[in-house]
Amino acid sequence: MCVSALFGNDHSVRKLSLWLFFGLVITYGYFVQTIDNAQVVTRLGLTVSLIEDQRLTIDRFEKYTKDKSPINGHYYTDKPPGLSLLALPTVAVVRGMVSLSGHDPASMSPDGPTAAFKIYAYAATLGTVGVLTALAAVMVLRVALALGIALEGALFGALAFGLGTPAFGWATAFFGHAATGGLLFLAFGTIVLSVADDIGFAPFMRRLGVVGLLLGLAVSVEIISAVAGAALGVFALVVAGQRWRWSGGVAASLALVLGGLIGVAPLLIYDTLAFGSPLNTGYANVVGFPGMNVGFFGISAPNPGVIGALLFGAYRGLLPLAPVLILVPVGLWGMIREPRRRGAALVCLAVGLSYLAINSGYYYWDGGAATGPRYLVPTLPFAGLALACVWSMGRFIKPVCLTLLLLSIALSTLCASVDMFAVRTIAAPVGDYLIPAFLDGRIRSVTTFAGLGGVLSVSPLLLVWALIWTQMRAVSIAAPARN
Repeated sequence: MCVSALFGNDHSVRKLSLWLFFGLVITYGYFVQTIDNAQVVTRLGLTVSLIEDQRLTIDRFEKYTKDKSPINGHYYTDKPPGLSLLALPTVAVVRGMVSLSGHDPASMSPDGPTAAFKIYAYAATLGTVGVLTALAAVMVLRVALALGIALEGALFGALAFGLGTPAFGWATAFFGHAATGGLLFLAFGTIVLSVADDIGFAPFMRRLGVVGLLLGLAVSVEIISAVAGAALGVFALVVAGQRWRWSGGVAASLALVLGGLIGVAPLLIYDTLAFGSPLNTGYANVVGFPGMNVGFFGISAPNPGVIGALLFGAYRGLLPLAPVLILVPVGLWGMIREPRRRGAALVCLAVGLSYLAINSGYYYWDGGAATGPRYLVPTLPFAGLALACVWSMGRFIKPVCLTLLLLSIALSTLCASVDMFAVRTIAAPVGDYLIPAFLDGRIRSVTTFAGLGGVLSVSPLLLVWALIWTQMRAVSIAAPARN
């Protein structure tokens, strides 16, 4: 999808979208998660191995990660390769810069991962997960406007998603969840904006090819996104069928399949080269995780008790970390009541329920070392769209929205600044670990490299937020009224 379609042709919308995008990228780049997480090492190990050794194996990194698949005396990442491959351009450029600066660009030494490896991890995270999450927030704004939601409501939904949910914290970690959510929502938004722009048959089908590509890439990053991707594919076919009947449906199917095959090709090629078959995944060869043999790669029937824990629990609950999300059902109901927004609401609902069902039935449902329910992160941009609809549902709802948003932003900043990898032995991470660690000054931010530590290390970010919000507020006030 072209930049003008995403950021908008209208001057005020484009300006607001750019401020939102760069503000979020700066925010996500402000915090630095530890790199000694097994998933970070295995994913980045593949990226660096391809650049330094031109190999798919992660033999040099295997002792530093448990997320690996041993095959014929070599080790491979057990994760889908999508995120590792998306990080290749960024890491290659940064590695060249490290080399030109006169420093050793090697990622490993006899003592383990080097300082250069940490730099690569930071760059890979910001250049993939951070950028995709920020683009998803822009898309929340754009889709909300396309569905006739007022500018203030659209901005509320975008900020709630980008700053007030665990997507904030997971945008600072080299994990696949936030990136997958970004790709899925960009695909969804491309469909909605294509309808709103009322483009012709050929341009519409080209955009559906992009939709297929985004959905395929999402699967290459996180395989379980195929379920949500199927719902988005059906939505695209319905839209095409409504506009051009059977010819639209046939052409849309071809466009989606072609784009999807291109997007999923990295996964199929990797599995073939590493494991001997495009259908033999790393998860089928992983060791040390016996729960993966339960059900379908660890996934069984949804568990109502786990659903409750995922939504409300102090251990891995979503709402305790993002109380603004309690308004999502209200927003979805409001969208369903409007014919113009009903299809989008049903897609949001389908995506949310699919991930909740899969996560609740997963043997390792708690995500191991994780702050919040990390497997639900891909649903959060869709929740942001529902929140955008809430804003205009009455004069008295706005103070509630703002209060919950500010509380959620504070909690999300707490999580991102301290640790997104809370160990599974902590029963209530917010009260038992995150708040005490924050007050004690154990904060992971880029300012620590400049000697500014402790709680004060967050103050420059607050200043940046104030400056950007001033600009965004000025643009939104000057923007013409919209229907």
